[in-house]
Amino acid sequence: MNREVPKDMLAIIIRNCGGMVSWDSCPGIAYHEDDKRITHQIIDRPLAANVNINRVY
Repeated sequence: MNREVPKDMLAIIIRNCGGMVSWDSCPGIAYHEDDKRITHQIIDRPLAANVNINRVY
């Protein structure tokens, strides 16, 4: 995935499968990046030095 993937379409798919979605750059975010409830994280840049071992990247 990259930046050109429409977030709205991705959010519909994830929510229809029972998931929850949030982005760090939108107003009223539901989760912050360090939230322990996050199990999967999509990023379009190299992994940061502080990755969480309980997540799928």
